[in-house]
Amino acid sequence: MVFGRVIRRTQSPTRHWTLSRQVGNEHLLMPWNSGWTVGRGRAGPARGRTAAGAVYGAACTECDGGVVPTETATKAERKRQLMLRAATELFAVHGLAGTSMRMIATSIGILPGSLYKYVDSKDALLQEIVLGHLRAVHAEFRHVLNLSLPPAQELGELIRRSLILVQRDPHSPQICRNEEGAIRRLAGHAEIRSLAAANHRLWVASIERGVAEGAYRPSINPAAAYELIKDGIWLTGRWFTPSEHYSAADLSVECVEFYLNALAR
Repeated sequence: MVFGRVIRRTQSPTRHWTLSRQVGNEHLLMPWNSGWTVGRGRAGPARGRTAAGAVYGAACTECDGGVVPTETATKAERKRQLMLRAATELFAVHGLAGTSMRMIATSIGILPGSLYKYVDSKDALLQEIVLGHLRAVHAEFRHVLNLSLPPAQELGELIRRSLILVQRDPHSPQICRNEEGAIRRLAGHAEIRSLAAANHRLWVASIERGVAEGAYRPSINPAAAYELIKDGIWLTGRWFTPSEHYSAADLSVECVEFYLNALAR
């Protein structure tokens, strides 16, 4: 891929919005495994993020000016991440009510009582998964807005980043949709509601800017357009599986074309 060029699939006659260009130190739309991601131009200590959004490398000791996880902290964190990933998948497949702490413990090969070293209750586990997901999503969306792209490119990038998140973690969006009642009863519901509202405002503002600047039809209802795009994207986690014939990158191009052409004047 050459940065600065428009990437087109020659078999499609429709116009494409899939751009590869450099903005500051951000390379947009670099291939990442089966999808797209951002390449950062700055180096730093290796850190990772789980499906639930927790950051690896938090418990560390300093060594030669760097950050090195302690052996005990690394083992505990690794077990905790296994627990979060297992719980996320089980909640999505069986529902919160249909998943027991014993099922989660068995799936990662530990005794049920050992789970309580990492989490207080099943509700606390649900809260951590949902908050981690929403925080990670919001950080990605804020990052896109900070690039100050033109409206169509900005919306296209929001769509692409959303698809990346779904491919990495198809279960958390499903939990957020299926467990609304349980989520409303969580102690952290105020923050959950605040993050969800912030994501909604961010997308709607982006679409409103596109309407105001003439990139989209003036008849567009930004809030309705956002809900249609959001539901379409998050539901891909239920049915889409990348293959050698149709990759996540192909789906990304398809979705961006579909939604932007639907909004265009």
